[in-house]
Amino acid sequence: MQAPDEKTLARYGWSDKKEVRIPGRMLRSKAFMELSKTAKFVLMLFMQRRTWYKEGKGKNTKRIYNNHGILFTYNEASYLWGINRRTFSDSIVQLIAHGFLKVEEHGGTLQGERVPTVYMLVDDWQHYGTPLFVKPEIPAKISYNDSLKRFNASKKSKFSSEPGLTRRVSPTSPETAKTAV
Repeated sequence: MQAPDEKTLARYGWSDKKEVRIPGRMLRSKAFMELSKTAKFVLMLFMQRRTWYKEGKGKNTKRIYNNHGILFTYNEASYLWGINRRTFSDSIVQLIAHGFLKVEEHGGTLQGERVPTVYMLVDDWQHYGTPLFVKPEIPAKISYNDSLKRFNASKKSKFSSEPGLTRRVSPTSPETAKTAV
């Protein structure tokens, strides 16, 4: 991992002046303790991305955090923070499985354009390890582009036994042995 400079952070919409506030009970929770170091760092970055506003006046002032609509792309993770794409993906899966994060809107490619995944921070981690914890469903990677399906269809093996293919089955394949008996 690396620490980006202030100009680079500003170009991607990050602020060096934002604080990350973490509740003490989160630091002591079983869910937080079981996270990997990179997943903890990624959680801090997600918490820095959220917005907040003040409600009340004087002693009664409270910060209200908006935990919805958080964008954090793979390109930002790799370019700004030096986090490998696979490691970033594994960290997000850990954060979802431990109840810290939820996918609000799936990203992917839509007609050649990339759409970022939108996340939201959730408080399900408070029940992690108890019977009240409902294990979240980790969404599959979604891609709206069917080019991979078309590529795989064009690369069918010449020894395939699927119906509709014009190539014949290899004489030594198990399919031929079954029909000869």
